[in-house]
Amino acid sequence: MERPSSLPDSDRSEPEQKKLKLAHELYGHLTSALNDWSDEIPMETLRTGNYKVRVNWFNAVTAFLRHASKTLIDDPMLKSKIREFDDKCTSRAFWGGANEPTKKEDIETTNHLIRTTLDYLQQRFPGIEDESPEK
Repeated sequence: MERPSSLPDSDRSEPEQKKLKLAHELYGHLTSALNDWSDEIPMETLRTGNYKVRVNWFNAVTAFLRHASKTLIDDPMLKSKIREFDDKCTSRAFWGGANEPTKKEDIETTNHLIRTTLDYLQQRFPGIEDESPEK
């Protein structure tokens, strides 16, 4: 895995700075998706609220993971897992209409993939969880 040098941001090339900024942004979005949304599966159909059962959560996570895979991830196994997740979440069978509610396993599997991706980003961009990107 390619690791960026521990140079200060001002000593990095412009492409390295852009990649680091993107890594910070995606790390923040994925961390929020993992921690700021509830794993609870309410009995009623939801139109609002931060619940992982909502289509909005799966759509956002899919977009963040897809973008990370295309721009920041060079690990073939992780890229493959993200591609499989993307294919599943964009398939008609996954959404199956209103009669197929989101299952606990769907949320757990997605949480695991988010954690795996966050771990990867922490290894690839040391200190990413502690630093804020330069504007």
